[in-house]
Amino acid sequence: MRFNKVIDELKRLFWTIKMQFPILNTKRLLLKPITYKDASNLFELLSQFEVCLYNNFSVLDNKDQAKNLIQQDLENSYNNIGIRFVINKTFDEFIGSCGVHQYDEFNKRAIIGYELDPVHWRKGYMLEALTRLFDYLFSQDCNFEVNQIAANVLNLNIPSIKLLKKLGFVNCDFSEKIDDIIQYRLTKKEWLNNKK
Repeated sequence: MRFNKVIDELKRLFWTIKMQFPILNTKRLLLKPITYKDASNLFELLSQFEVCLYNNFSVLDNKDQAKNLIQQDLENSYNNIGIRFVINKTFDEFIGSCGVHQYDEFNKRAIIGYELDPVHWRKGYMLEALTRLFDYLFSQDCNFEVNQIAANVLNLNIPSIKLLKKLGFVNCDFSEKIDDIIQYRLTKKEWLNNKK
């Protein structure tokens, strides 16, 4: 009996999130809210050392860890404090993920994260995905009221820093830090001005 209640709650949660966050399209990509069906693909992505090298989490050892990440993403979406979109090259070809992993309602700031399968690096896919994500986050259609997007990046992750700069982000961390993490930010005003 208890198991059925858990299943019912998960179904309700899934449909709430599905209705809450749209599917986003670009010329080459489809961004859709993550579900448990994406666990195998997420595990394959996050079990690659190259992908996790500059991320804030360890290489995944098993599919259950991917399911736990998805559970956290679904809870964040349900509580309106985050959303992870899977990035598909076609309707079912998973190549990565991106999204808001922390939303600060008081400051109207979304902190983003993203990862892409190394096979698809340097082909413009993440630029395309993040451009669409930011258009959504800064729109009236978004569930979050976002005035600023932030990204925390290791200073050795040069490709990611170049990507953020290409998107209009600026380094807002002017202090000397030991941990080598730099914060970049982009305001809604800057984004809209750059789109003109």
